[in-house]
Amino acid sequence: STPGMGAAFRMDLPLCDPRGIEANVRDADGESRSLKVLLVEDHALLRPMLAEAIASGGHEVSSFEGVQEVLDCRLIREDSVDVCVIDVNLGDGNGVDLSAEIESAVGHSVPTVFSTGNPDSVVVRDLMPWQALMRKPFEIESLMRTIRKLATQAETK
Repeated sequence: STPGMGAAFRMDLPLCDPRGIEANVRDADGESRSLKVLLVEDHALLRPMLAEAIASGGHEVSSFEGVQEVLDCRLIREDSVDVCVIDVNLGDGNGVDLSAEIESAVGHSVPTVFSTGNPDSVVVRDLMPWQALMRKPFEIESLMRTIRKLATQAETK
């Protein structure tokens, strides 16, 4: 996060088994499939919690702390990301700018969920149809629904 622009987090732990959260998308044949999710979150405690929650939904998660780490990773060069979950205010850059760089590198739009604790950091009307904004704190179920929705929209195009 940007110095002086920190975020407050509230954790509500589920009383149910998170593996029960239906998060996979369905392919053209109606079969459930796992997604490759790229997670970028600079908050050291939040990043592994989000990664675990997304993975518990049956997805393969690659998590990163910042912009340069992502730009250096092979996932981008190999175009093997289905959905991104990116914090807007990263310690080494802006998540919206990072999303544009990822799309430029792979040559197409990538469904992206932006997260932020600073509601003024992104103007919702500036988001593309394959992007969504979630304000922290958010519920894991809501994140999983948003990931599924964006991925399903991308599949039907």
